[in-house]
This record gives sequence, structure tokens and C-alpha cells, in this order.
Amino acid sequence: MAPTPVAVIASVDEFSRFITDNAQLTAVIHFWASWSEPCVQLNKNLELLAADADNSKIVFAKIEAELVPEVSLAHKIVAVPTIVFIKNKKSFDRIDGFHPADVTKKVRQYSSGTVPAPIAGVPEKKAETKEELNKRLEKLIKQSRCVLFMKGNPDEPRCGSFLY
Repeated sequence: MAPTPVAVIASVDEFSRFITDNAQLTAVIHFWASWSEPCVQLNKNLELLAADADNSKIVFAKIEAELVPEVSLAHKIVAVPTIVFIKNKKSFDRIDGFHPADVTKKVRQYSSGTVPAPIAGVPEKKAETKEELNKRLEKLIKQSRCVLFMKGNPDEPRCGSFLY
């Protein structure tokens, strides 16, 4: 099978056209940045995956996140690399960060036709009871002498009362 290129998307219109033209297929969209080595490596991996994939079910594209911020914001991209899986103009899965093995696994899964179908009104996971939540929190708290719960991460805390 001849290699299928990864489409390069450089505008909101190109993105809309790509998603509309391929609505019945699973679209693998890589939000990337040229200055990020993991993104460059993931682009190479996607080229290989695109060459091997069943192209009757899956298509690939990459979009430089900072150059088309409207699309990045619409898909809640906060870091690169991020892979978003879209079908019928709706995103249904994503991989945040550099996880090439996960990308390969999901591309193979979705190119075989196995795409999770969201069921309206039915939660995907059983809600935790108050007792289960308390047990889980107690276990977390007791795992170490000092436990810090914070929004964000140590390099970018996202809480208003964090002092430096």
C-alpha cells in the first residue's frame, strides 16, 4: 500500500474542511510545535502509522498549535504534543503528552473500526459513593507523612493561594 501523507493544516478553514470531508472516518489530529523535539519525533511516528493504517477508516493530520490558536483553544490544547481523535465532527479521545506506544495502540484500534460510541445520559464510570471516596482519600493521605494536594503541577501551580 502506498504511504498516505499526514495532512498539514494551517488555518481554521483547512481544519473545518478536513474534518467535514472526513466526517465518516476517524481523524487523528496531532497538535504540535516545531520547537518541541517530542513533537517532531511524533510527526515521524505518525507518518509511519499513516503508511500502515487501513486508510478506508482513518486519516491523519497535523496542526501547529500556536499558528492556529482558534482550533487549539476549541480542542482545549494546553500542551504539545497532543493527539485528538475525531469522528463525525466530534472528538472522542485524546492523548496528552509524548506517548508514542499509546498513539500506535489507539491508531491500530480505531483503524480496525473499533471506536467507542458515547451513550447519551449514561455515565462511563459508576459514580463513587461518599464512603468509597473517603476510603480512597484516607488511603492517599496515609501513604506518606506529608501529602500535597494542588491544582496544576509543581512548575505551574494553578491555585490562587500558592506562595513562592
